[in-house]
Amino acid sequence: DAGARDVRLISRDLPAPSPLAAEILSARPYTFLDDAPLEERRTQAVLNRRWTDPQSTDDLGALDAEAIQAVRDEAWPAPTGIDEMHEALMSLACITDAEAQANPHWCDWLNALADSGRASRLQINTEQSLWLALERLTCVQAIYPHATLLPPLEALPGFDEAWEPDAAVLEVIRARLSAFAPLPLQAIAEPLGLPAARVTQALADLEREGYVLRGRFSPGATQEEWCERHLLARIHRYTVKRLRREIEPGALQ
Repeated sequence: DAGARDVRLISRDLPAPSPLAAEILSARPYTFLDDAPLEERRTQAVLNRRWTDPQSTDDLGALDAEAIQAVRDEAWPAPTGIDEMHEALMSLACITDAEAQANPHWCDWLNALADSGRASRLQINTEQSLWLALERLTCVQAIYPHATLLPPLEALPGFDEAWEPDAAVLEVIRARLSAFAPLPLQAIAEPLGLPAARVTQALADLEREGYVLRGRFSPGATQEEWCERHLLARIHRYTVKRLRREIEPGALQ
């Protein structure tokens, strides 16, 4: 009631300010008739675009597809030999057959590591198997206690501590998400042959730690996606750089 000077404020948690609120929060340089530099005008144009362009609220979190692909390529290991293949196997916790076959020389290097006793292949069901480094043996076996290990190996001293199954799932998903761009739940669970509910619980734990973030990050995504926060920050930086390039002033002719 304006006449009675009675104002009621209602708080709402939103993904971004409304266009009106944005104008107030980041008043354009010419609002106060100052001589703001060109860089400031460009920065405001990039920021404002994020909430004026989307067709719906679902689009507010969408990032550039090229930026996502660039970070995906950068995050995925690119070993050049057997020793680097072993390091990649350690960092990912485990590698599926499909992932090995999709990368040149990986199958040969993994077989060489198995022959030297540094890696093995865990048959988790009739159709799926996972490659793992010897140092990850007890962790991965805690998730699949009845899986067959070929060739059979014994854990190394210092790497033979017992793992709780839930802690092992958390560790494996943490390791694998460090090498992927945004992924939906199904794409995280299926390669590991794990139930969606079990993976959802692990992702929720990682979210509470601040390790992963959820949202619809890929353009056109219809499912909720999960992404490691440092990779997501890099994708966001690349997206902003692209937006800045689009509004960069042309050379004077």
